Amino acid sequence: AQLALLQAEVVQLRARIAELESNGISSYTAAAQTGIQTGKAEYADAGVWTADTVCAGIQTDCAKLIDAGASTADTVSMSIQTDCAGLVNTGASTADAVSASIQTDCSELVNMSASTADAVCAGIQTDCAELVNTGASTADTVSASIQTDCAELVNMSASTADAVSASIQIDCAELVNMSASTADAVSTSIQTDCTELTNTGASTADAVNTGTWTGSKKPAVLVRKPRQERAPKPAKLIRKPRANPGPTMERAPKPAKLVRKSWVKPGMAKEPEVKMVEELKSMPKQESKPAPKVLKQERVSMLVKLAHRLRAKSEPKRAAKSIRARFASTMQEASHKRWDRIAEKLWVDKSTGKLDSAGIEAKWKARWAEIKVQRQRQQQDQAPLSAEDIEQLFYVLVMFPYPSGVLHMGHVRVYTISDMLSRFHKMNGQRVVHPMGWDAFGLPAENAAIERGIAPDEWTRSNIAVMKDQLSRILADFDWDRELATCDPAYYKWTQHIFLQLLKHDMVYRKEAVVNWDPIDQTVLANEQVDKDGRSWRSGAVVEQRKLKQWFARITDYAQELLDDLETLDWPEHVKSMQANWIGRSEGAELEFVLDMPVSPNQRQSIPVFTSRPDTLFGVSYLAIAPDHPLVSREYLPAQCADAVLQCAQELINSQSGGGDRSQRTKAGVFTGLYARHPLDTNRRVPVYVADYVLSGYGTGAVMGVPAHDTRDYEFCQANAVPVHPPVIEPGSTDTGGDSAVFTGLGVLRNIPENGAFGGMSSKDAHLAIVAAAATRGLGKAVVNYRLRDWLLSRQRYWGAPVPVIHCQSCGAVPVPESDLPVKLPEDVVLSGRGGSPLAHATDWLNCECPKCRQPAKRDTDTLDTFVDSSWYFLRYADPHNPALPFGSLAASAAMPVDIYIGGVEHAILHLLYSRFIS
Repeated sequence: AQLALLQAEVVQLRARIAELESNGISSYTAAAQTGIQTGKAEYADAGVWTADTVCAGIQTDCAKLIDAGASTADTVSMSIQTDCAGLVNTGASTADAVSASIQTDCSELVNMSASTADAVCAGIQTDCAELVNTGASTADTVSASIQTDCAELVNMSASTADAVSASIQIDCAELVNMSASTADAVSTSIQTDCTELTNTGASTADAVNTGTWTGSKKPAVLVRKPRQERAPKPAKLIRKPRANPGPTMERAPKPAKLVRKSWVKPGMAKEPEVKMVEELKSMPKQESKPAPKVLKQERVSMLVKLAHRLRAKSEPKRAAKSIRARFASTMQEASHKRWDRIAEKLWVDKSTGKLDSAGIEAKWKARWAEIKVQRQRQQQDQAPLSAEDIEQLFYVLVMFPYPSGVLHMGHVRVYTISDMLSRFHKMNGQRVVHPMGWDAFGLPAENAAIERGIAPDEWTRSNIAVMKDQLSRILADFDWDRELATCDPAYYKWTQHIFLQLLKHDMVYRKEAVVNWDPIDQTVLANEQVDKDGRSWRSGAVVEQRKLKQWFARITDYAQELLDDLETLDWPEHVKSMQANWIGRSEGAELEFVLDMPVSPNQRQSIPVFTSRPDTLFGVSYLAIAPDHPLVSREYLPAQCADAVLQCAQELINSQSGGGDRSQRTKAGVFTGLYARHPLDTNRRVPVYVADYVLSGYGTGAVMGVPAHDTRDYEFCQANAVPVHPPVIEPGSTDTGGDSAVFTGLGVLRNIPENGAFGGMSSKDAHLAIVAAAATRGLGKAVVNYRLRDWLLSRQRYWGAPVPVIHCQSCGAVPVPESDLPVKLPEDVVLSGRGGSPLAHATDWLNCECPKCRQPAKRDTDTLDTFVDSSWYFLRYADPHNPALPFGSLAASAAMPVDIYIGGVEHAILHLLYSRFIS
């Protein structure tokens, strides 16, 4: 009876095989594609992008597994592992949806009944879970088992599902390298899981199967009992020999018949199956290279057919086991390349097993570069900017770096912020301007060139190459087609052009100014090259203060406009406050103290001073002038004290060049021997002192000292034994500050003889009245003073844009014609850091012809401050390749104003202030 059943099954199998061979498998492929599309449609709204990817990937793998049999098993295995990893990374809700999709697709693709489909799904999920948790060697074996089971299930009827399920359990026990007791437990667990999955569907299968269910309460049908309390295995699933097998199922003992070569009975010599076996033996078992796909498919197809034929013979289980062994041997032919393919797909270094970050970056850098080129081509093909396009431009400006050699984390922080903002606005449909360039001129490059014996240009450009590579490796999305460097002649040509425009409109002038002079190296030093003791950083000599002719811009003419416009800027308040304080507007009076010893009877010499507190005029105890004030000369100083005063003044000048503690220098001074008359009380003589805290470049270079109402003045008097005049103001009801020793606040003028008619007035009223009284005598006026000084433009350096001026003995300072721009730096200059400006020694470059009279002349040997280069670079970004103008009106108007600037607060004063002035 059993033999008859097996024979009937053989007939069904042969009919099934014939149907598959005649009709092909296109219907299954179509079903697979339908399943993929269905999965995409169903999970497009899942909210997690990996859900659709994982679903489509698993469906495609199932289709491949059915279409190709098990020939592509290694590829499918690799993909299943990836999909499982993706499934784990998705949210719980997405995982359930994908699990349900797997079950649905299996049911559609395999054309099985629902119960068998559930069993297949449960088996795959269980094996996949084991595959993830096992090592590489075990994973290969389990993978082979999965594919064998799938191949068998596809071609079997539902009635054999239980037998295959038992086979899955046996394979797990044998192949996962577990002990016998553990194998039984695993088999029981797999059987229980299959039953639960069948009864409950796959919506929570993933969570139940992995034991990570987090619901408030599991359904009763899903609750697992402790393993020791489970019901015994069904008899048909227990892998034990039968106690009394029927005569038709009698097995031979385990002699040499169990060897792979002799598992076919001798009586079967003329059967078709034997021919198939011989044909299989003739095929190579292992090649040095992977077998062609056609050969692998043919071999697997024959193995599957042979398995189904022999299952109906007298030894079906032994035949099936041998076929599985042969199948595993076939699969091992490509196993040595499986890890390579997985590593390639997962970007893992094959030698170390670590993530290949460099490989991932290289892939996406190439891809994004390709996208960027395509985007640029599209923009080039577009029509010129319309009014609507101009409104949509968003200008993200980031501080351009000095190419010192390498980026630091401060750069990365700033450029990450700008990159994020740029990408955000691009994603919102705006046309974004996000340029990058290099603030390449400056003293550090020149010093580095001197130390290394190379040209500053070479050092700078090598650093630019390094830093640009670093920026590309952090994948910052800059508009590199707008790149510029301030050291390029194509850029500083327009810097020189802007200087000439300022000179043409009398906004640039030349005058003497104090510089730091190294008497040993015979060169000018920057402030940062002078140490705290006032010595040169290179020679160690005490630095002297000398006056040289320098170029200045009249930024003070715009002080009030620069101050007022701060109210229109959407800048951080502390940045605007820093600029306002730097401009330093103060309202006060300029008062004249007439010198008590005139130079000649017909000439009156006076000392003008600025004060913001005219109400304290009657409390003045001394006048303080700067060490380099014009009165500090033998022409005005009394002969008996001239030498001592001049020596002390020079020491004070030299001390101002160093760093040091400024508070320690505010007490140094010397009496000049000169006296001046009080402007409103001519009977009072006020002594004149030279003081370190007075600067010739601020105000008039002279101030009045009122120690009773100014702390600094009080300290100066204590240090230099200056008599202190008693207080002339006392606190009133509107007192705004003060202490017992020095009252510095506003109050009421005391009713004392010194205050005269002004006694009893409030500080505010006395301020106006005293200025008016001085004005009537021609000795005072109300003025507004600014702390801001005119912008010093020139430097006695090589590495900068040359000042485009020619000096002629007949014509004076003559601008270089626009047609001769740029005035390029000479390249054959020896840099030593000694002997003044290096350009003064480049005789071929220095000597030229006057553009006006055509007589011999000389070029200006100064170079422009780097702040001049950086004061307009954002405008050049808008039109970086314009050969005729610094920037075109349309292009600049489209980009400006800058929508957002990202930079350090150290640029809040000078750089941003000069940029506003040039704009």
